[in-house]
Amino acid sequence: MTVCDFYALTEQGFVYAGRTFGYDFDDAAEGDGAWPLDLTGDGRSELITRSTFGDDAPCVFVYRWNAAEGGSQRSEVDWEKADAQLARLSAPLGVTARAETYHAQNNTVTLTLYTESGTKETTLPLTTDILGEWFADD
Repeated sequence: MTVCDFYALTEQGFVYAGRTFGYDFDDAAEGDGAWPLDLTGDGRSELITRSTFGDDAPCVFVYRWNAAEGGSQRSEVDWEKADAQLARLSAPLGVTARAETYHAQNNTVTLTLYTESGTKETTLPLTTDILGEWFADD
């Protein structure tokens, strides 16, 4: 497994922005990676990352630099906000895995729910309204 640290350019110079874990950081591959994109329209790029950690289940994280607080913040896709039907299916017993894949070519996220009875997928545009709360990334 590889750990990748990312830095943001601010008025104070480069500062730590976030960290992602995975096996493949080639963004041309269908693997882990990091992509800058201005999701909020404030002229500053957020950093979209796809991590697999050690369980091999991909998860999309978004990092941003909060200039007012002088620190990096992290958010992730909120499944309940993203797709209520998928969220309802994610609680009962029988769910074996959840996966998130970011598609840089059209800025979408595919949410995949694996259950004992099959697989359900939905693809949504990655926007701030499907992200959860922003937390300080220590």
